[in-house]
Amino acid sequence: MQVEHFGGSGRNKNALPGERPDHLPIAAKVWDISAQYGYGSTGKTVIEALYQAVKDLETEVQQLRA
Repeated sequence: MQVEHFGGSGRNKNALPGERPDHLPIAAKVWDISAQYGYGSTGKTVIEALYQAVKDLETEVQQLRA
């Protein structure tokens, strides 16, 4: 489990609530990507991360069905 803190505030670096959800692949990927960009850029970063995570999941599901 990974939790990044800055400035002693107790908040995650990416401003998403809670700890990294290791058991949820899309949420974990979004958490990781948004943590790379920091607290101030979460909105745009999360949208891009969600898009990529959903795209990856859909590709994987299609491959499993083939």
